[in-house]
Amino acid sequence: MAGHTARKDHPDLKRMRGLMDAAKAQGLRVRLESGAFKSGFCVHQNEEMLFLNRRLDPLQRCLTLGRLLAPRLDLQAVENEDLREFLQDFAHAPAPEGPATEEGTA
Repeated sequence: MAGHTARKDHPDLKRMRGLMDAAKAQGLRVRLESGAFKSGFCVHQNEEMLFLNRRLDPLQRCLTLGRLLAPRLDLQAVENEDLREFLQDFAHAPAPEGPATEEGTA
């Protein structure tokens, strides 16, 4: 597909996977889902996780992950220097709201 930006080697998709891996390494589960919801933290089946809307473009997914994860992660424990610097840009922003408590709400 000519002009298709969602290729597996797209830099924003690589960054997104790195951010999701960094979250997982620190015990935060991230799920990429489709639906009519805003991305955010949610309690689902008694587990807090971050739901990321699949309908966002790769750059918006990265920015959303950065905004939501930076206040919750130990940034010094993020091994990838590029990811750590990306997250540090969000570290001093106001923390996002806590998790929704109704199953499936994000």
